[in-house]
Amino acid sequence: MLANAELGPKEKRFVAIIHKSSMALVSIFNDIMELSKIDSGRLQIFASTVRLRAFISEVESLFKDLADEKGIQLICSTVEHLPESYIFDGVRFKQVLQNLISNAIKFTHDGVVTLHADGESSTTKPGCYDLRFVVEDTGIGIQEPDLEKIFDLFQQGEEVITKQYGGVGLGLTLCSRLVTMMGGRIDLRSVVGQGTRFTVHLPGVPVAFTDSFS
Repeated sequence: MLANAELGPKEKRFVAIIHKSSMALVSIFNDIMELSKIDSGRLQIFASTVRLRAFISEVESLFKDLADEKGIQLICSTVEHLPESYIFDGVRFKQVLQNLISNAIKFTHDGVVTLHADGESSTTKPGCYDLRFVVEDTGIGIQEPDLEKIFDLFQQGEEVITKQYGGVGLGLTLCSRLVTMMGGRIDLRSVVGQGTRFTVHLPGVPVAFTDSFS
């Protein structure tokens, strides 16, 4: 209501700061609640039919404006040979991709952030695919000593980076635990000054029944 009121430039800037800070607090609170549910065994994975290309497009739309504001490219793609629909928890997995892309944009000042979905038919589970989701950026990268602890609770990069970019180190922990609950894993590669690549592996994901007739 205050943001929509007639305010001067200085007051509008103050309201914008309040709004941005409030949204950051809401995000932290939500991550804490999700991690609490995981630790207590109360968070469950609910699989449903997910149309992959529409899913990737929806994730892209969430961050397009943010990327445009920073003057960086956001490119999302899916390889052509993949079936259209799968059965997995799209709600939880969207949380994972949102965290990874949000971080990628946050730590990239110029260049490109990409999300690419790929995969192949499972060799051990008929009617399933081993899916890969790669989130890559041309950002500041991660120091080598921080790579092993980056998924630990309340851990981030070096102190200078933490002070400059904020955050409390919950997002990647949540990503790691959600992916593990879904039977997958996250691989990380990063070079300081060149960028970071997260590869999320989801093995043995069932193809939705509708695709068996396509």
